[in-house]
Amino acid sequence: LPVLNIVRPVAGIVGERLAFVPSIGFLTFITALVFHFLKNEPAKPGLSVLYKKPVLYLTFLIPVFLFYVWGRNASWKDELTLFDHDASFLERSAGANNLIANKYSEMLYFATPLYPKEVIVEKCWKHYNLAVQADSSVFSAINNAGVIAFRYMQKPELALGYFKAALRINPNFPQAYENLGDCYYQLKNYEGAVAAYKESIRQEPKQFNSHLRLATTLMDLRSYVEGAAVLEKANVLFPQSFEINEMAGRCYYLSGNEEKAIQKLESAYHLKPDTGIAKMLAELYLKTGNKEGASHYTNLQ
Repeated sequence: LPVLNIVRPVAGIVGERLAFVPSIGFLTFITALVFHFLKNEPAKPGLSVLYKKPVLYLTFLIPVFLFYVWGRNASWKDELTLFDHDASFLERSAGANNLIANKYSEMLYFATPLYPKEVIVEKCWKHYNLAVQADSSVFSAINNAGVIAFRYMQKPELALGYFKAALRINPNFPQAYENLGDCYYQLKNYEGAVAAYKESIRQEPKQFNSHLRLATTLMDLRSYVEGAAVLEKANVLFPQSFEINEMAGRCYYLSGNEEKAIQKLESAYHLKPDTGIAKMLAELYLKTGNKEGASHYTNLQ
């Protein structure tokens, strides 16, 4: 029952193995029917059964079965050999193609000579699109295809359409809004990027990168006060983040709030000592007339 795609869909490459155990019950049922209609008792267990008809005929088929089983087991050497072998038979399966593409996308971080990065990107793109063609409601595959187009194929205009399509199916998708913001930012549509990042944060306040990218976009728009406000809220959620404290210090510095800039940059420096931050702090302390602080951070450079 669990593998009949009633409770939840099961990918074909997994379903064939899951079907082995239920097949025992099916074969037992068929065997019972055969003995019922033959009006005959089952033979007593023993090796002699193998030499009697009709089992004798089946004995000759065993080598044939072994040949195919041996070949199939080779396809199950690992996940990649299985996916490569079965992919051509599963082009109309959204679940299988999404599963295959996800596995290949994991390999983008550790490409091998057998699977160079450009080959993996091509496979991801192919299988995510096959998943969408088989079932246009698989919003995760649509979003992931957009990620491949944006990050690895360097095609933000193409990726933009995929992210919008994913959000039409599932409007409550913070990661897709973050990806949409990245596309807008790359295309220099800063207002669109700000709106997308804000929606991503509204749906999921702990969307860490959305906070940083929203602040970066606001800094590009020279909205330093608003950028600092965004980072102050993020700092409550991520108090030990070097990036948030460092960027907040820069926002305050550019907005002219030197006191807050020193506070945030010192917090960043304590989290991760950095000569660039030490130089900024030395300049800020010197600018505010604090020679002792300036000297301290000058020595740390």
